[in-house]
Amino acid sequence: MYSISDEEFDTKISKLKANKAPGIDNIQNEILKVGKDFIKRHLKPLFNRILRTGKYPLLWSFRLTVPVHKKDDPSKGENYRGITLQSSLSKLFTSILNNRLYDYTTKKGILKDEKGGFRKMNGTLDSTCIFILKMLIDKYQNRNQEDNGICYFLVLSTLAKPLTVYPEVNYLTNSEQ
Repeated sequence: MYSISDEEFDTKISKLKANKAPGIDNIQNEILKVGKDFIKRHLKPLFNRILRTGKYPLLWSFRLTVPVHKKDDPSKGENYRGITLQSSLSKLFTSILNNRLYDYTTKKGILKDEKGGFRKMNGTLDSTCIFILKMLIDKYQNRNQEDNGICYFLVLSTLAKPLTVYPEVNYLTNSEQ
């Protein structure tokens, strides 16, 4: 496996989100970003040793799940959601690995089109909505005479964000244009 480059490290450290709770290591992303050059001299050799040996720090495997109050009565458990805190160093290292795996599988054609949840700008919700729309269109096109007056509607009122539409794909025929 190739060593982690300065460019890979700098790109990923610059993309760390601010104002996030630190994990069990209590290292905040802002500290990593501000001290990037100093930290890189120490973390890059560590990350590369992990790649060479395959030995991942045990502490980085620990997660801390914390309940966060959402709404209403704080004495009721259903009014909380859990957030899981992970080591900032672990997040940085795994984001570099994730980027490498994504690039490798994309270049080699390993990731199939139907694996939308693993592609940038294409989530599983998009794929599910497209599948449902295609099924409804097929059903409408293949309806019998008794269904002639029935209209099929799909209400996607629970979507938190709009469906991503790619103009180069014809969703009705499932082919690229």
